[in-house]
Amino acid sequence: DPKESRVLHNFVDASNVILPLLPYPHEYERKTFSPPSYNALNILTFVTSGFPIGINIPNYEEIRSEIGFKNVSLTNVINASAISRESLIFLNDEDAEIVIKYFNEADNIGTASHELYGHGSGRLLHKSDVENGQIKDLLNPSRTVTTYYEENQTAEQTFGGIFMAFEECRAETSALYLSFFDEVLDIFEISKDKKYREDLTISGILGMLHAGLKTLLCYSPEAHKWKQAHAAARFAILRACMIWGRGSVSVVKEMTPDHQTTFRLVFDRNN
Repeated sequence: DPKESRVLHNFVDASNVILPLLPYPHEYERKTFSPPSYNALNILTFVTSGFPIGINIPNYEEIRSEIGFKNVSLTNVINASAISRESLIFLNDEDAEIVIKYFNEADNIGTASHELYGHGSGRLLHKSDVENGQIKDLLNPSRTVTTYYEENQTAEQTFGGIFMAFEECRAETSALYLSFFDEVLDIFEISKDKKYREDLTISGILGMLHAGLKTLLCYSPEAHKWKQAHAAARFAILRACMIWGRGSVSVVKEMTPDHQTTFRLVFDRNN
């Protein structure tokens, strides 16, 4: 899709502007960012029970960091994603209306940010990176980083099955974070109206929090295990907002008129 791809090409070309927006010191960023090809594709057929809306390939960090990677957004899959009042069962009418109104724009930006800068940024710190004692500990800046990965060691080898949930959590939160910046919204030619942009960002956050509840379908109580990495990541983001969000996000139990138990996601926009 040449029209949609043009915006994605511009997003790639702006890496020198976008990467410094991410909330960590430059020492945590890759020494070089190899600009990938990033195109928008329209899918004719997808013979599978589930399909992605964007892809960052290959899924091998040692290749992505040393050689590079490719991205695609599946434009007509994004635009065909089902979004309706009935599908947003945990939101009140006002919040659901915001998600529906901005869904396509927010999902398009979120997908691109997730794939390109969520999966495509940051680096693993190896012994050679930390032995000079110059990299500050993110959680305690008075200390320096002293732990590291061995050469050729990967995060997946280290953390096993939970690694992909961490990776998807990193990509999802990177996408939400970048949606606050005009530098990103300008590239996607979003209306300059301040209220419009605020609502667009809020819609992406609400959509993520709602997905955190809905994706509990992907958790197996019998096995005590998540069956899908994206689902685990979105639930983790919801839980993090509930625990550390200073009251901005909560989930309350309610009764329907026919005395059925349901749950409602309560979102305090001003907090």
